[in-house]
Parts: sequence; C-alpha cells; structure tokens
Amino acid sequence: MEKPVKRIWNFIISMKVGVFLLILFAVFSVVGTVIPQESFAPDKVEALNPVWQRLGITHLYSSFFYRLLVFALCLNLASCTIHRFPKALKVFKQVPLYKTAAQIEELPVHHKMTDMQQSHFQKNLEAALKAKHFQYQLQPEEETLNGWAQKGRIGVWGSFIVHLSFLILILGTVIGHVSGFKGFFGTYEGATFPLNQIKMEEGKIQEDWTLRINSATEKFDSQGLRENWYTDLSILQNGKEVKRQVLSVNHPLVYKGVTFYQSSYGQGALFFTTAQGKKVNFALQEHAQNYFQLPGTELYVIADSITVSSGRISVNYQILGKESPTPLQAGALNQGEKATIPNFGDIVLTGPVQFTELVIKKDPGVPLIWLGSALLVFGLILAFYFKSCHIWFVIEGEGQSRIVLGATSAAGLEGAQELLDDLVQDIQKGPKRKIIHGLEEDWQN
Repeated sequence: MEKPVKRIWNFIISMKVGVFLLILFAVFSVVGTVIPQESFAPDKVEALNPVWQRLGITHLYSSFFYRLLVFALCLNLASCTIHRFPKALKVFKQVPLYKTAAQIEELPVHHKMTDMQQSHFQKNLEAALKAKHFQYQLQPEEETLNGWAQKGRIGVWGSFIVHLSFLILILGTVIGHVSGFKGFFGTYEGATFPLNQIKMEEGKIQEDWTLRINSATEKFDSQGLRENWYTDLSILQNGKEVKRQVLSVNHPLVYKGVTFYQSSYGQGALFFTTAQGKKVNFALQEHAQNYFQLPGTELYVIADSITVSSGRISVNYQILGKESPTPLQAGALNQGEKATIPNFGDIVLTGPVQFTELVIKKDPGVPLIWLGSALLVFGLILAFYFKSCHIWFVIEGEGQSRIVLGATSAAGLEGAQELLDDLVQDIQKGPKRKIIHGLEEDWQN
C-alpha cells in the first residue's frame, strides 16, 4: 500500500489533474473576458444586472476560488516540472550500452545483412551515421565489431520545457491582471494633471505622477498627406521632470513599465472660467467628444461644432443638465467673447487649441508572457522535431560477415522502422564519391 505522502504527490503531478485544472482556468478566463470585471471596467459592470454581481461573476479574478485555482494549477505545473527534471537529466546524460546480436534481434525493429564485407560495411556505416549527424561509438572484439549510435538527445527536454512555459505563462497572466491597467484619455496642449485622474478601462493606477502636455502637432508631407501626429509629453514626480519625449504613432513613450501610445489628434477650443476666485482653464472638442463640468454645479458644457478661420475660432456650445433631456442653454461664441450661464457665471472663449488623444497601458506580466511563449515554441520544436533515437549494430566474422542492426525511436515503431530503412539504404549505396581533377575518388582503398 502506498504511503499517504506518495499518494498525495502522485495526485499533484497527475496529468489528468493538470488537464482538468487547465480546462477550468480556460473557462474562467473566457467568462472573465466576456463579462466585464469590476477591476477592469467598473462602468460596464454598473450597467449589468445586479444578479451577476451577487453571484460574484463580475469579480472573478479577485475571488477566492479563482486564486485557489491558479495556486492549484501552478502547484501542478511546478510539481510536474520538478518531477520530470531528474528523469530528463538522466536520459540526457545516459550513454547507451552495447548489445549482442541476440539482444538486437529481440528488438521490434531490426535488420540482417549478409552480402557485404566487414570493412566495406564499417566504412559505409560510419559515412551514413556522420551524414545523419549521429553520435556513435565502436567496440572491436575478436572477429566481432559492436557499436551504437544516437541523436536527438536534446529532445528529452521538450516536455520539461513545455511544462515550464505553461507555468511562466500563467504567472505572467496573473501578474498582468493584478498589477496592470489600461486607459484612454484626451487632453490639450499646455494641460497639466495628475496621472491618477485618468479614468481607466482596466485596472487601477498606483503611480503618483503628473503629466504635462508641452505641445500637440500634426505634420504633413510635401504632397499634403498626413505624416504623423506628435505629442511632446513630460512626466513629473514631486514637481520635477523625470521623463520627456515626443511620441507619435508607432513610437510610444515608455517609463517604468508604463507605456503611452499616440492614438489620435484633433482641433479644440480653449475656455476659461472663474471658480472660488481662481481662474480655471478647460478645453472642448467638437461633436461633443468631451465635456466640462462647471465647478460646484451639475451643469456640463459641450462643443457642438468648432470653426477656425484665419487663426480665429468660433464655437457653437450647449449647456446640459444632469437630468435634463434637452440643452438648458445654447449659443455661439467667437474668440474673446463670453457667455453668461445662469446660476453660475461666465465662460470665456480664449482661442483654438490642439487636442491629443493617448492610450496608457501597463502590463508587468508581458516579459513573462514573451518568455513563456518563446519557451513554449522552443519546447514544442524539441518535442516534435528532435526525437531521441538509438541504433545498435553487430558485425560477426570476416569476409562475408553477418551483420545485425536494430533501432528504437521516441517517434514509435514507425519512426524507428523508417530510420533503419533509410540507414540500410545508405549503407548499401555507400558514401557519395568525390570528383577530384575529373577522376572519381576510390573510397574502397
């Protein structure tokens, strides 16, 4: 009867348990992707039926069961990896033992030859093994020549590396879910604001940084075609600039694992108002792409349309209420004009301003994802294309000798038979002769 500890260990490293846990993990991942999660999209969760929230479907990744599942899966993969390592190392370092003719004939795949002299067979065999990149060894004895050949030993690491890659991929995914975030924001040149004020689509911002948009520009080539959008962005910490870069499409800014991507660009209108005796600047994009909430009220300003002519701007604006289905006020402003908002005060149109739209993203699990993916590909290549195979052979007698060959392969009996058939064919053909000064090399002498 197995000891309890051994039975527990065998259960942990069981392939059936691993497959079952992987299926559960995949199901959770699909559900967590299809149904919005509180940690990634709180706004979308609010729009769902409260039943989903009560069932815990909207916070799967923070649930006890999910964390337990990830722990169990990582434990299974780590245990399997540890369990396979000594065996893989032993097979990799193992040197084949010589076999007698009788032992070779007991192999499922073997072949006998009697129509070739020993010297010719040995020369042809060595040439064939070298051509197929085999490592081989010969052991001459009285009227007998024993030997073995092997290749593809590195393939024994394929399964081990695949298990390790799955473990790394899961760890990378979990780290990305727990510590990562993704969001989108639009702002105007000259704006300075805290990073944590950006509304995230996924995750939460922990970094205590301040962003400053030094400039936003759009450039065209000599044919009038858009070349690119550019944003001169500064990152501040404790009032000190720690990173500054002009980013553009396909040229993001990266700082401490946080990446800023250029997404879009547009024309906007710059306003100012006064709140509690302080001047407050704000900017709007046309077609109500954004809004500004007037300080201390539930009133919102949007720009319906923006027109720029000869460097001067005109704006058609609307004032919306939180509960009102129609605008409370609407009008048109030219640059330098003001509009008086009842129960609030004035807003003044200062002039045109350039808008930039950026995507912000942090995924600390990405390096592990890349590493795991590379290891997975490498492990699969080793497992499928570097099959470990062995050949044994014995030559008995001199002159017309009796020759016995046998083969085994990690590719199975068919693979071993194909390997041995190819080898026998190459031995019978002999090595390809070289042409030297128009004469064919005599390899038999």
